[in-house]
Amino acid sequence: MTAYPSDLEIANAADKKPIDEIAKVLGIDQNGLIKFGDDKAKLDSTFIDSLSKNVNGKLILVTAISPTPAGEGKTTTSVGLVDGLCHIGKKDWDEAILSIDRNLRDQEHSRYYGFKAAVLAHQGKIDEAKVCLDKYLEDRPEVKNSEDYAGVAPEFNEDIKNTFVKGMELAGLPKP
Repeated sequence: MTAYPSDLEIANAADKKPIDEIAKVLGIDQNGLIKFGDDKAKLDSTFIDSLSKNVNGKLILVTAISPTPAGEGKTTTSVGLVDGLCHIGKKDWDEAILSIDRNLRDQEHSRYYGFKAAVLAHQGKIDEAKVCLDKYLEDRPEVKNSEDYAGVAPEFNEDIKNTFVKGMELAGLPKP
């Protein structure tokens, strides 16, 4: 497996954008932010509540995890998940697989193997995708076909979900 820079090395090398600029791109107005300096913020709960009526709004809660020896826990997992989903939404398979690998480095979670199987299959790396699919299915015996997978796959938006389902089929998960 490729050696990756540490989280600290990545953070120190980052060209951070002002949080106001990021919020503007995401359609978050200044009242929706609780700022901590120029480059970080939390979302105000009123803003979060205002999103509940959005048709495409989805929430993934990472509520509990045992940190790795390097201290990677909920935050690292959440950021990696968002990073990977953004790349998958853009069909940037190389970056998506790097993001998934960063998250698999110290965790063996079946959902990540499912994501990785789908992305590898979209890259045409079917043999590698099948290995990840097998690891996913070991932990998810209730998933027998792509319809079952669609029923347990995280509820992102339909395009991303369909991309995962198609990738799992390419990896060898049977259609119903």
